Amino acid sequence: MADRDGVVVITRAIVEEVVLKTEEVLRTESLVRKVIMEGVALQEAYLKYGKF
Repeated sequence: MADRDGVVVITRAIVEEVVLKTEEVLRTESLVRKVIMEGVALQEAYLKYGKF
């Protein structure tokens, strides 16, 4: 995997685990953005979801 910030090499043995965790993180981040756009305070969103 690579982007303008760098490269990450993932061994085949854990590819599926990494993909699943990445999808989970992206879903949570999208949800946090959504609730913030709906007016939820940043601190409240962080406390509820644990990330930004």
